[in-house]
Amino acid sequence: MSTDDTRKLPEGFDIIIARLDSFEKRMDSFEQNVATRLDSFEQAVTARMDSFEQRLTALEEKADRQVIETRPIWERALAEIAETRAEMGKGFRNVERRLEIVSSDINQMRASLRDLEDRLDKLDHQPS
Repeated sequence: MSTDDTRKLPEGFDIIIARLDSFEKRMDSFEQNVATRLDSFEQAVTARMDSFEQRLTALEEKADRQVIETRPIWERALAEIAETRAEMGKGFRNVERRLEIVSSDINQMRASLRDLEDRLDKLDHQPS
């Protein structure tokens, strides 16, 4: 004789089972609500990240274009600076050479002036 003890539930146990069923339904609803909210949050974060990525890509492209556009300007400016330095170097060398000539001329004039002074001194000391 086999008897099924699970069929013999104490009195009021059906209320507990009903409450557990209700709790299980509420938990299922809660899980679905959380899953829905997480999905929504994930979609919002993904959309925001995509927006940031698009903006960053646009900024990178703009920076690349500006580098490409300004590079020739910088290269010309550097070439002009180098050319100006070379011209100034030549100009300074010319000025330096001219100053050497002027200095030499001044020294010759001083020597000639000394000679003239010496001759004048000799003439002044000669009896008349």
